[in-house]
Amino acid sequence: MQKAMIYIYLEYHTDDITGEQILCDESFSFFRKHNCFRKLGQTHGLPLSHSNFTHTDDKDKLDKSNVNNNSSAVKPDFDLSNTGFTPEDMLETNSSLFQLNHPVYVGPPQRRLSDKWQLYGYHKLFEYKSANLSTTCHFNPAYPGYVLKIVENAPSSLYKLNDNGKASICEILLPHAKLSSNKYEPGVTTCSKWRPDGVALCTGHSDGNVNLWSMEGHYMTSVRVDAAVTAVAFSGSRAYWNEVDAADVPYYVAVGCATGEVLVYKVEKNKFKIFKRYSHTTCVTDVEWKSPTVVSSTSMGGNLVLYDVTSDSSKELMLSSVNNVPFMEWDYYGRYLAIVDDTEILKVYKPKENEVDGDLVLLSGHKAKLIGASWYSGTFEKSSCRICTIAMDKQMIVWDVAAECLVMSLALDQMPTTVSVSPNDSLVAIGSYGNSVKMYALPNLTLVCSFYDQTVPTNVSWSADRQHLLYNVFNLQRTLIVPLNTLSSIQSD
Repeated sequence: MQKAMIYIYLEYHTDDITGEQILCDESFSFFRKHNCFRKLGQTHGLPLSHSNFTHTDDKDKLDKSNVNNNSSAVKPDFDLSNTGFTPEDMLETNSSLFQLNHPVYVGPPQRRLSDKWQLYGYHKLFEYKSANLSTTCHFNPAYPGYVLKIVENAPSSLYKLNDNGKASICEILLPHAKLSSNKYEPGVTTCSKWRPDGVALCTGHSDGNVNLWSMEGHYMTSVRVDAAVTAVAFSGSRAYWNEVDAADVPYYVAVGCATGEVLVYKVEKNKFKIFKRYSHTTCVTDVEWKSPTVVSSTSMGGNLVLYDVTSDSSKELMLSSVNNVPFMEWDYYGRYLAIVDDTEILKVYKPKENEVDGDLVLLSGHKAKLIGASWYSGTFEKSSCRICTIAMDKQMIVWDVAAECLVMSLALDQMPTTVSVSPNDSLVAIGSYGNSVKMYALPNLTLVCSFYDQTVPTNVSWSADRQHLLYNVFNLQRTLIVPLNTLSSIQSD
């Protein structure tokens, strides 16, 4: 009898969501309870603190999502009114959007991966056009809950995360607005960017339209250029936009084109007016502003140009890049320009104050090609000159670019794909080919949380209040928003 009881305890558990008997792969111990499917509700995965879900609701959602791929195509009944989307944009029910029973697992240090502790209370962004489209999403830099979604060969869209008090394993978040090229055709959005203060955003389109939107997705104004738009950017550093009154100050928008031309428009009272222009010899791949008057841009082949729109002075540098530069971004105050190209060396351009001339500094520490980088947020001025880099040598390095030195490094167990520092500089998230997103505490670089997906994460973004983290996966629209507001409670569970 005792052996029989141990056998039952060892081998079978009842799933509290589906009621099914589940074979347990966890080894038996007299000294520790099983973790698998042992707890639900407010300690299931990363729960929402106000969770009040029912097992019946979750079972119904799982049953509806478990659609046979050979069944007839049926489109669900979503309320897309006032979003700009139509029923033709929706995917069929056998697409990946509705497969809510593909779990995401909580990993170390909270749970062993073998425990298969399922993540709970996350959101999946509504997918449209086609599921197999590469996607990148970014939280609003200042206002929590707003998400900009950039989809390959489709229009961008805006999402708004509302805390409605409901909770389930996974909820589909419907779009707030479609960011179409014009009122007649949705077009294809080629680039999108938030203004640093989060009040507005700009989209560029393959037909040459450049549109300005409010953070709620309301159309404000537009201008049309003679070529496909490949990059857009608002003037001013992040520090600048935190100091000025956005309602009264005119600003510039730089527009990079497939022809190599960079057009600088002055925006005043929501009207575009051409101000300056300069050119690259090949397609522009990225545009970033140092200050309200100095802009930097890169093009295919690794050509970097810094241009002062008031004095017309410029500086040109050649980087080691065959196609495009993966990362080019100024720090919070606009003092240092970090560049990742096709080498293992981090390049930092240090211009003189209010000038385009300066020095290019080479920081060596990685043993293989760089993959990406992320600046500290600038919350603390002392650390605003720090930047994290990841490379194919499975290392993350934190640099102090002002002192031109390595501060600390971390050996990774998997090849990294993306890195992002949280808004208050307390955490850094790293995606990897191990299908994981891991979060490390700064500055001691200890692992504090991890999630394991079914696919490789390619992009990570933090909400402004650090309550949520989103990530995209390789060559799919699949975008998940994970709640982090109960991180401390699950650590103590």
